[in-house]
Amino acid sequence: MEKSISISQLNFYIKRSLENDIFLMNLNVEGEISNIKYHPTGHIYFTLKDEKSRVNAIMFSSYAKNLKESFKDGDKVIVKCKIGVYEASGSYQLYVSSMNKLGIGNLYIEFERLKKKLEEEGIFSPKYKKPIKKYPTKIAIISASTGAALQDMRTTYLRRWPIADITLHPSLVQGKEASKDIVKNIKEASACDYDLIIIARGGGSIEDLWCFNEEEVARAIIECPLPIISGVGHEIDFTIADFASSLRAPTPTAAIEMVTPNIDDVLYSIVELDKRLLNAEKKIIEKNKNKINELQNSYVLKNPLNYLENKKHYINHLNEKLKSFSNYIITENRTKLELFTLRINHLHQKNIENKKSLFKQKVSELESISPLKVLSRGYSIVTDANNNVISDSSKVKLNQNLKIKLAKGNLQVEVKGKEE
Repeated sequence: MEKSISISQLNFYIKRSLENDIFLMNLNVEGEISNIKYHPTGHIYFTLKDEKSRVNAIMFSSYAKNLKESFKDGDKVIVKCKIGVYEASGSYQLYVSSMNKLGIGNLYIEFERLKKKLEEEGIFSPKYKKPIKKYPTKIAIISASTGAALQDMRTTYLRRWPIADITLHPSLVQGKEASKDIVKNIKEASACDYDLIIIARGGGSIEDLWCFNEEEVARAIIECPLPIISGVGHEIDFTIADFASSLRAPTPTAAIEMVTPNIDDVLYSIVELDKRLLNAEKKIIEKNKNKINELQNSYVLKNPLNYLENKKHYINHLNEKLKSFSNYIITENRTKLELFTLRINHLHQKNIENKKSLFKQKVSELESISPLKVLSRGYSIVTDANNNVISDSSKVKLNQNLKIKLAKGNLQVEVKGKEE
């Protein structure tokens, strides 16, 4: 007889086989939702079906909290999931980690494409952000003429800043024609003398909010000369209009709160400022009173003639001091001049003596080498008729007339004989 297995063993084997299959660990499955149930724990239970088959699915709360939109029966979706087997019943189901409506994926792709394109063009640059007035008095709202979002905005501005004049520019905020209508209203509002413009819409799916992701809306926002505040959807919703606007608010109500002051705070500030001005005024008055009292009790005002007389004496005293000081300066400089003159004369006399001494020295040196000095020792100089000095007897002829130069006087001689 062949060996048999139990139901539990069979289900365990099937569970292990399916859950260990790599292909079944990461699936993308398309289908239509039916029998969807949101459990109080946060889990979502539903069935996915197509024309021929159906399969149960569960999305645990840890994944469900990341969903950006709600789902209902009849929605066509694509889920990321893995296969799991419930052993007790032998049934298998899908464990879903993410879920999007069919077509949403393409919208997200288009959103990222346009966002990247406009970023590269610099459309989101801070240079396009316009300054927002601290106390706006004329505000334009571009939104649907009906809906809770508009009512909440009205309630908020009436509570916070009722002195503002708020004008609604009714516009489509959903559908194919919505983006063109929004652009038209931006242009109309920008031609008025508003302080700012708020573009507002309540929450919705990505398809509902898609008109705020259109390129023409983004370009109209940055071309508008007025600051535009985007208050579209809920806090988790981001649109291209948010990035292009001068300010992004998480909700329509938050947009009003972000651009309007609280009138109670403003009134309190005015009261406090008034108190500070009164205190400052009192201090100034008190200070001036004290100055007046000081002047009234001052010696100058009480005894002006005595004051002037004292000043006159003081000026005379200064005049005498000036004269005395001038005489002192003149005397001191005269003494310095005399001393300087004596020093100059002394140096001049000393210089003359030095020159005389040097002259005598040079005369003595000249005399020591003078021919006349040699002649005074008994020597003489013999010259011919042409005054040529004769130093060699061989160059003299007999009977030649010569002249002899002595220390004192000259001799005219005739040569009678020679010794060589």
